[in-house]
Amino acid sequence: MTMKLKSDEKKCVGCMLCTLACSAKHMKIFNPELGRCAVDDRFPDPGEYHVHHCTQCDEHPCVESCPEEAIFLDEKLGIYKIDWSKCTGCGACVVACPYEGCWLSPNEKALKCDLCGGDPECIQVCPKGVYTLEK
Repeated sequence: MTMKLKSDEKKCVGCMLCTLACSAKHMKIFNPELGRCAVDDRFPDPGEYHVHHCTQCDEHPCVESCPEEAIFLDEKLGIYKIDWSKCTGCGACVVACPYEGCWLSPNEKALKCDLCGGDPECIQVCPKGVYTLEK
């Protein structure tokens, strides 16, 4: 069974609570640069936001691109996760992902959503219901 995080960025107001909750959950610090989801306002119209996170796509180019085999299948959740002990921060997964679903953290390790073990913080804190989990 593969779990997938979905987002409706039309609902996003750019509050960044998702990124803060994610970084707090994983890194014990409120820092949006350490979240495994991201929000940016690159759209030309004010008030429009782009939501980034791993979609657990069917192709998995990040897995194929990793020279260290740091991206592995969590069979319990049916998703691909990153083993930071193996990640060298080369960025191959970032380049390979066509969905902007992973990126390098400030400490130069790859970040991608791991669904918080099956109970994503972003879903719990988003006041607008941007995120949903499909099983």
